[in-house]
Amino acid sequence: MRYGSKPIEIAKGKNAIEVGSIDNLVDTLLAVREAILTGELDAQIEAASGAVRAGFKKK
Repeated sequence: MRYGSKPIEIAKGKNAIEVGSIDNLVDTLLAVREAILTGELDAQIEAASGAVRAGFKKK
């Protein structure tokens, strides 16, 4: 998963979700959506957002 060009770290050192088979894709995407809506990924999204914003600071 990414925020702009920066990967979002889901767990320590991991920024991807392995689905296994195509049959699990919809359920996995729904679970990720639910985690986003309930705020479970807010800290990770904020960290990625800060990294993106840091790239735009004036020098």
